[in-house]
Amino acid sequence: PAPFIDKEIQCALCHASVVALSGNMPMELLGALRQYGSWTDEQVLAYARQKPDPYVRGQALVGLAPYLSPALQQETYQRALQAVLALPYESERTNMLRALAPHLPEAVYHAAMALRNKWYQTHVLSAVAPYLPEVVYRAALRLSEEEERAKVLLAVAPHLPEAVQQALQAALALSDEWARALVLSGLILHLPEAERAEALRQALQATLALSDEWARAYRRDQERGGWHG
Repeated sequence: PAPFIDKEIQCALCHASVVALSGNMPMELLGALRQYGSWTDEQVLAYARQKPDPYVRGQALVGLAPYLSPALQQETYQRALQAVLALPYESERTNMLRALAPHLPEAVYHAAMALRNKWYQTHVLSAVAPYLPEVVYRAALRLSEEEERAKVLLAVAPHLPEAVQQALQAALALSDEWARALVLSGLILHLPEAERAEALRQALQATLALSDEWARAYRRDQERGGWHG
């Protein structure tokens, strides 16, 4: 009816302003408005949900969730996960899944297992490891790539004692010196004292071997440059 047309126009304009402003409203400002200003949960969420880019929308929702009332936090993390799963690139998905791991570990674990890129999968599983150590431990043992398996086991080791020896064996089996030194160095604090000295020796040996290889490669480059000079 005609008497209500002005209110309908006003509502449409308000909605349009939210959509227009949401793309330019930084998440930090939304958080400050909720924490220190007079904005309600519904107001800040309205701006966050309207962000057109799913990556930015997911970031905003994850960043806002701690400032919201407890009843809305899990729902907000779920909405962030929906935005993340809509992202076309696994690199973007990986960053956001890692941020969501403490809040939705089971959902993030399943999303990690769906990633095709094993390097990205390794990073997300490592982020989930503190919250689902036994589940991630079993997943790590099924990984076919030795380096990815060792890195995920390293992430599980502080939270699951039986993973320590598996991580040590996986680290010692690595053919890549840099990866072997890296995993052994991270594992040392979780090893029994009797095994620490040997792990340190192995890590140092791998690092020295890598340094020698770099030196040889540098000399080869210099010699090739000399031949062309």
